[in-house]
Amino acid sequence: VGSTNLQIAKNSSNANMLLSTHHTTDAYASVFMFLKSGYTTINPSRPNGAVADDEFLGAIGWAADDGYTYASQAARITVEVDGAVAQTKVPGRMKFWTTPVGVVNPLPRMTILNDGNVGIGVTGPTSLYEKVLHIHEAAGSSSIHLTNNTTGSTSGDGTDIIAYQDDLYLWNRESAGLIVLGTNATDAMTVSASQDVNIPNGGLAI
Repeated sequence: VGSTNLQIAKNSSNANMLLSTHHTTDAYASVFMFLKSGYTTINPSRPNGAVADDEFLGAIGWAADDGYTYASQAARITVEVDGAVAQTKVPGRMKFWTTPVGVVNPLPRMTILNDGNVGIGVTGPTSLYEKVLHIHEAAGSSSIHLTNNTTGSTSGDGTDIIAYQDDLYLWNRESAGLIVLGTNATDAMTVSASQDVNIPNGGLAI
């Protein structure tokens, strides 16, 4: 399609590609590799065009027929350089994109930086600590919603950790559920569904 260099197409069937490795040990396996050079022409014998910080290295995309074009993308994964490049050292970041309803192009949803920090809703996760999962919502609240086989899995089940405006909410949505805080693998404070507070080792009950 367009300027595509290699195309695998099938009518009324899956279009498949298989990489297969057969060996008696775990020393070898199938590898699909993307290569990017800053040099303007192909030079397989001598690499001489180092990439730079923020440079786009490659992508995997999922496009679909929307009735008008084949170019509409539903999702993609991209990789970019994320820091200073040196001999044998190319730091990278990975972005995961999806396209919401009513929007033409995919938007970045999750970013993994070269140091392993992860951002959801933010492409540059920040923290005062060594490792972070940074969740950001630019137009409202952000939350982590936790459910299990007992609570059910709807939006009104389970527990939410919510950042709303300047406030933090720890929200147990279960009618008989507790909120338990603990230290040293022991209950330190319990809040019941009727909002009774119990601190057993301190001898305080409210």
